[in-house]
Amino acid sequence: MKRIITLFISAVLFLSLMVPAAAGDTPQTAAAPADGSNTADERLAEILLKVKETLDISNDYTGFYGNYTESEYGVRWQLNWSSENENLNVQADENGKIYGLNLYSYGSSDYGYKYYDGQVFNPHFPRVTRAEAAAAADTFLKKVMDPSESVEFYESGESPRDEENYFFYGNLTLNGLKTDIGVNLTIRTSDMKVTSFYRGDGGYYISGGYPTADTSVTPEQALKLLKTKYTARAEYALVDNSKVAKLIYFVSTDGDYAVDAKTGELVSISNYYAYDKSFRTMGSAEAASAYDGKSVYLTEAELKGVKYLEGVLSAAELDKIVRSESAFGLTSEYVMGKVNYNVSDPNGGEKPVPLTDVSVYSDDADTSKAEEQEANVTAAFSYTLKVTDYSAFGISAEEWKKLKDEGNEPQVVKSFTLNAKTGEIMSCYTDYFGFGWNENKTSTTPVISEIAQAYISKRYPERFVKTGLYNSSSNIWTNVETYSFAYCQSVGGWFYHGNSIYVTINARTGYVDGFSSYWDDAVTFASVPSVVGEEAAVNAYMSAYKAVLQYNLLPIKKDSSQYYDSSAYKLLLAYRLNNKESDKYISYIDAVTGEAVFSDSSSYDLKLDYNDIEGCYAKDEILKLAEYGVGFYAPSFEPDKGLNELDMILFLISANGYKYKYGDLSEDTLNEIYRTAYNLKILEKDQREPARVITRTDIARSFVAMSGYSEVAGFKGIFNCGFTDDADIPEKDYGYVAIAKGLGIVAGDPAGSFRPNDAVTRQELAHMMYKYMSR
Repeated sequence: MKRIITLFISAVLFLSLMVPAAAGDTPQTAAAPADGSNTADERLAEILLKVKETLDISNDYTGFYGNYTESEYGVRWQLNWSSENENLNVQADENGKIYGLNLYSYGSSDYGYKYYDGQVFNPHFPRVTRAEAAAAADTFLKKVMDPSESVEFYESGESPRDEENYFFYGNLTLNGLKTDIGVNLTIRTSDMKVTSFYRGDGGYYISGGYPTADTSVTPEQALKLLKTKYTARAEYALVDNSKVAKLIYFVSTDGDYAVDAKTGELVSISNYYAYDKSFRTMGSAEAASAYDGKSVYLTEAELKGVKYLEGVLSAAELDKIVRSESAFGLTSEYVMGKVNYNVSDPNGGEKPVPLTDVSVYSDDADTSKAEEQEANVTAAFSYTLKVTDYSAFGISAEEWKKLKDEGNEPQVVKSFTLNAKTGEIMSCYTDYFGFGWNENKTSTTPVISEIAQAYISKRYPERFVKTGLYNSSSNIWTNVETYSFAYCQSVGGWFYHGNSIYVTINARTGYVDGFSSYWDDAVTFASVPSVVGEEAAVNAYMSAYKAVLQYNLLPIKKDSSQYYDSSAYKLLLAYRLNNKESDKYISYIDAVTGEAVFSDSSSYDLKLDYNDIEGCYAKDEILKLAEYGVGFYAPSFEPDKGLNELDMILFLISANGYKYKYGDLSEDTLNEIYRTAYNLKILEKDQREPARVITRTDIARSFVAMSGYSEVAGFKGIFNCGFTDDADIPEKDYGYVAIAKGLGIVAGDPAGSFRPNDAVTRQELAHMMYKYMSR
């Protein structure tokens, strides 16, 4: 009866929205807005009926309320249903169009993958395929999208994590053309329901609607126009692992441009600036206290670490050095903060070899080995000035009053980094907090500062004579005017940006606000027999691109200022540059040959596609595993090749999403791979023999250990493997083999033998992994 009454009220309310009130009728609801539109409750009821019909929302929810946000651009409603077991939130516009959805069921695991934390690594084939989830996503999208809309989701590989959800990310497509509007959607695999949906324009409004897809400009015309915004600059650069710099062309543009497909106009679509007005803070290290107990000793490794700080200057000594430099303008009003001493890794990022025979501290302990490794020690600290004399920084009395009225407390913070042992000042940086933002100032090119030249020529005399002025700029954001200069090494008239000096000068005070230098004297420079022209370099660059038609979001300016209203955008049908080949990106243009050099993107998009598995008995299993990203990321699988320790690790951890290009592993990467193996319990932490041959017993141990059964496997006298060669299985491995057999990972041969010491082939591992993941 209750449900019938509810349906009746809904129908009556719906009809009241459709039929004008008769003359003399007095509405019993809230007064209508002055513009004659429906009242808020009437509008909500109308939208509610539309949304329920679109999404087929159940009538079983026991609670409901609606909120809405209204602006000059439109309305967004937040509709909220609840019951004892579930919450549903839907975002819709005034016409009932769906922009977002979130469904939460109490007691379910609606979010995220099952990530393995090192306790149990237990991959399974997902119970629902991504293709099945994608079909459910498509069915939902057809309900909530207009006929002209669709979604182009990014490619995403499968993952053997027994997902409870599939996540889809992509862009809205309009009239068959891509837009900048992002869309994401989540499918819950337990019931194939959409638990979240969001389209980017739910957070803002599209002003002016969707433009039609007709054009008056061809892709070739657009590409020609876009080319005019690109310039080429020849510079020396290190392009490989050597110290020999090569002359190359950097091709760049001063912004992000598109060509209006209807008018042929070049349009800047660069992201507008979002100013960060927050304060920056510097970290500091607290002094470590020493424990003087006689029962506590320092190991040899610890003594080395202690010795690294030998000779470090005190805070008072560092303060004296910096204040003696008059160029910084550090008056007595500047207050010094805490000093942060940092010891660089003396091993160059590599872990030191573990010490297995360490002597404890004693009077005759040999500490000379501490000198074998050197570690750079830097000291970082800052000075703070609370500004009282605003005129010294070029601030007018009117501007100062405005700043104070707004609650600002202008401060100058000068930060320094020094060599903590020699006292060499390595860098300086200045922040101006609370000085406000000069939003109408335009960028100007500063004159070459004699102060800047004088300062860096004094600090870096040998470096400065090798440089030329690379560029200069002025600060256009704060009310404090500063000029910045970059000087780079010049070789034969060509700059090398890797060796450079930077300096910033306060235009009002003339003090040095910042400086730093990066220099490597070991770099040499390749000879240049001839150089192609800039036009040829730009042509080579543009040859790798095509002009692609799409809809682009452009922020709408709120007024004549440089600020944009982040709540509203317009869609511009325009041509943008896009790679001709999606996996090829230009790194640079060779200045001598004029050829484009492409970056290797294969490591970012590794796929499993073997060329040698025809005829092998595990072909189907290898292919099934490959669908879920499990395998060797190499052109060949080599199914009959004997398995070594590193291959086993690479294969197993690929089931947890780790992708490594086979045969292209640095020492750092190898360290990372083994750390992962230890964390997932694939190996014990004292095991590291990449070339070690893996036996059937080894495989059993790894599978059982990573599944979390090691402790049980250690019990003795409770297992019976039942193989004809049980006596050949080592006692320490017997429980592991028994559990592996119980899990269906290993089995006996036709004669009933396990053959514990036989080497395992790669396709045997694939066969075992397939059975393991199919449990």
